[in-house]
Amino acid sequence: MLDEWRAQEPKFERVPVWTVKVPRIEETLVIPHWDNNERKFVPLAGFDCGEASKEFADKNILLWHPHVHFA
Repeated sequence: MLDEWRAQEPKFERVPVWTVKVPRIEETLVIPHWDNNERKFVPLAGFDCGEASKEFADKNILLWHPHVHFA
């Protein structure tokens, strides 16, 4: 069974088509993330920092790029 699973072509998820039609919001929405060093929720410095999600930035939403891992 494991060999069959490994032999399969990987199937990657895609962004739903309807999200393209969602308009960019006027006022920037900032969603903070948990900082283990400060032990509190903090916002990112801006859209130009390396951790900011490019997909969400297109909609004017500033948040740390979501970390999703599947095994």
